[in-house]
Amino acid sequence: MKIKIDHNNRRRRPVSQDAVYHQLDQGERRLIAAAAATPVRRPWIARERAAIIRIARECLGVHERFIPEIQISASGVKPSSGVKVEHLVAWSWPGCMATAHLYRPCRPAQKTWPLVILCCGHGAGGKQCEGYQRMAWRLARMGAAVLVPDNIGQGERVPMGHRNAIGPFRCGLSMQGLIIMETIGWLRWAQ
Repeated sequence: MKIKIDHNNRRRRPVSQDAVYHQLDQGERRLIAAAAATPVRRPWIARERAAIIRIARECLGVHERFIPEIQISASGVKPSSGVKVEHLVAWSWPGCMATAHLYRPCRPAQKTWPLVILCCGHGAGGKQCEGYQRMAWRLARMGAAVLVPDNIGQGERVPMGHRNAIGPFRCGLSMQGLIIMETIGWLRWAQ
């Protein structure tokens, strides 16, 4: 027999093993019902792929008209063992500073490279996270240009906030949608 604490009255009451199994069974039934109600998605079919993209854009609040045009305001280059690391400071939306590192191979004869956008998750320090720096450096040594932007509220942009950001929802957007739109802006800048 397990003991359950009633947080309202702060007294303990016993919970039978049958009650525990019943709760687990009910949870499993809800998961099965949710899975059964989930539509089958087939992204290899053009019409269905378009529907998936439309639904994802609507859920995240991604709108073409809000994708920023990245404007670089400052940069500095630092060579690092066969790789050039360019430190970029930019503006995405008006009044919204953005930062990124661009790793490029040191191959003078080559003017274009395949591009990898390395999107930082929640590594401490954003683009300054040692794991992301190593990955970008290695990809650049292999011949790719690697763009590593700091997401809104991460890395150098921590003061902008990231957690508990409810303001975008009031405008029909989402924090993840803003990050996606800014990343699309960075991709267009790189192209």
